[in-house]
Amino acid sequence: MKRTELDKLLSVLENPIRRQILAKLSKERHYPLQLSKELNVSQQAIMKHLKVLEDNELVMVVEEKSTVGGPPRKSYFSTKRYSIRIDMGPSMFSTDLQSFNEPEIEQEPKSYKEIKDKYETVCSEEELNKKFAELKKLVKEINMKLRDLEKQRTDLINLREGILKETHDTIRDLCMDYDERKILYSVIDHNLRTLEAISERLNLRERVVLDIVQQLAKQRILIELEEDEE
Repeated sequence: MKRTELDKLLSVLENPIRRQILAKLSKERHYPLQLSKELNVSQQAIMKHLKVLEDNELVMVVEEKSTVGGPPRKSYFSTKRYSIRIDMGPSMFSTDLQSFNEPEIEQEPKSYKEIKDKYETVCSEEELNKKFAELKKLVKEINMKLRDLEKQRTDLINLREGILKETHDTIRDLCMDYDERKILYSVIDHNLRTLEAISERLNLRERVVLDIVQQLAKQRILIELEEDEE
């Protein structure tokens, strides 16, 4: 089975020390010795973890002049922006990895634009104390909006899980054949709509998938398939 970007990222982030390193780098650049002292981990171990993060393009390194007149020191900083979601329940399991290294919003919602405009205004503030105070307000405002969105999402996820349970029970009552049920699960749970997508996910030949879909149609269990994209 092909190792996905999510698989690779989870493999890197499963180590708590690497997560702590990224948390530190999210605030500012750090030297390996700083990280060693902050995390109470040997510098040799820190370097090994930084190498893994660097190999997976999650951090980058630059050389900076020493402030005490010594040789240049390597400084590490975080580079990528990801959001990982795992939704799990008795009748639900789904994962999602979103990369937003180059944010693109086709139509900006009003609330987003208002905060963005405030942010752009604050960025031009020359008085640092005032700038810090305004930035702190913006962070608080965004955190509150994100909490509201998360609450709405949690409510919808709970409702979806209940509906999926009822749907899965109905599928089991409708179909005796396991491959038929697998195809229906993939269509409902993952919104797959092409022979290629269903075939790839279930590791079945497209001809086999088509035969099963046609058999389901004879039972008046219809699946609306779309043409595979070229």
